Amino acid sequence: EASSHNCDCGCSSGAVVNILTSPDHEYDCKCAENPTFLPQGGKSALGHWPVKIRLVPAEAPFLKDADLLVAADCVSVACAGFHTDFLKGKAVITGCPKFDDKEEYLKKFSQIFKESGIKSISSVVMEVPCCSALPALVQKALIRAGKDIPFKEIVVSTKGETLGNC
Repeated sequence: EASSHNCDCGCSSGAVVNILTSPDHEYDCKCAENPTFLPQGGKSALGHWPVKIRLVPAEAPFLKDADLLVAADCVSVACAGFHTDFLKGKAVITGCPKFDDKEEYLKKFSQIFKESGIKSISSVVMEVPCCSALPALVQKALIRAGKDIPFKEIVVSTKGETLGNC
């Protein structure tokens, strides 16, 4: 059930929703007591640390010639298959365009795109309005860096379903 809370900016991403009690939810909280593991044996596909945009240096070795995944913070929590569906074989950086400094992101992305030889960029964000700023920042940084790197945007619902590629 959703609360009527909206943020000062008008974004509904702060609206509280209890997915477990929604009528179309297929299981109850007892599923948390019996976790299931992903087909790869429950192993993480994460190949490096750190992952937060603010903490990753533009010259980090794992970015060199990488396929880059720029993920909104909430995606990995909402999407059960995050590691297999999005992360496997990619370098990942995560952040929240609502709570972090957008200008800092632009500078960091621009530096990464200039220095690291990124081969491709996938941006995976939630369907909430404030998340749309993340792929927009990536595209603006590509222009600033003077780079033409293949880019795709993937949107995930608040129920963890992939809504599509943009």
